[in-house]
Amino acid sequence: MYDEIKRQGFKVFAISQPKNRPRLWWIHDQIKLPGLISRIKPDVFVSLDINLPLLTSISKKFKTVVAVHDLIPLILKQEYRLSLDRKIDFNLKIIAAKKASAILTISKHSKKDIEKYLKIPGSKVKYIYESTDESFSRATNDEILMCKKKYVKGGKYIMTIGDYYGSDPRKHYLFLLTCFSRFVERERNKDLSLLFVGRCGGKNGEYSRIKKKAMELGISSRIIFTDYVNDKELVGLFSGSEAFVYPTKYEGFGLPILQAMSCGCPVVAADNTSIPEVAGVAAELFETGDKKSFIEALSRVLKDQKKYRCLGYENIKRFSWKKSAEDFVSFVNELGMNDE
Repeated sequence: MYDEIKRQGFKVFAISQPKNRPRLWWIHDQIKLPGLISRIKPDVFVSLDINLPLLTSISKKFKTVVAVHDLIPLILKQEYRLSLDRKIDFNLKIIAAKKASAILTISKHSKKDIEKYLKIPGSKVKYIYESTDESFSRATNDEILMCKKKYVKGGKYIMTIGDYYGSDPRKHYLFLLTCFSRFVERERNKDLSLLFVGRCGGKNGEYSRIKKKAMELGISSRIIFTDYVNDKELVGLFSGSEAFVYPTKYEGFGLPILQAMSCGCPVVAADNTSIPEVAGVAAELFETGDKKSFIEALSRVLKDQKKYRCLGYENIKRFSWKKSAEDFVSFVNELGMNDE
């Protein structure tokens, strides 16, 4: 990867990471990064994960930019009980973000949250949309059949995507299970499965909670976990799915919505945070946490998949990495030329 970057005229400066305790790497970065940055002497330093050491954030020798995708641990702090080390890490990053010359984020909604919760003027916050990789496009019939045969024995399914190993209450998986159970009972659909795409396992995370809830609802035979899949298989799964369902309670952007639409998969999603902004009119949105609203939305999508597939293809035209890159370069150039 570094060789390709160098061939395009960029310089690469690497710092070693500790070989263990990855959750404490942020301490290493607080110590190592300031020295590297002072050696490079940039006009603008950009951190794409709020990884801006405090010593760097207070420097007046160059401009600093941090990317803040969302403020989930702050906004949903009652649901996300961070361990002490992660709480310190997060709070240090928030302090650094407040001291940065500017903040970069990924949606209008995230920009509003940053202004509201961090008390930062809107003039210091710039949003630039994400997009999908070019590999996300509708798979061939053979690729779809291969994925369906591997994961659902060739049957019909709807899908969601996430990481089920740990705890992620905002994703609303148990709500989804209840809605799915009621939907198949109401529609008398004997063939539809619910596919959970993503890493799974563990005894105390979403995986075990989902399995327990599915057993209580009597739908265990319809619930399928894929575990980790690569992008090629993810494209195949999106392309073969009857619908992508996204019951999440908070998203800074919602990239899986665009990934699904790029593959011709109709989308059903909750009507909160950045989701209406990203989905536009192409998805069927339901009232967050409302079971009846979800079931009705899913029913409408499954009865008119062609319509939602076409709307999705039209919606994704609003997003491109080329435009995002151009906006980013303009933003950094303008920042570099302006005084504090």
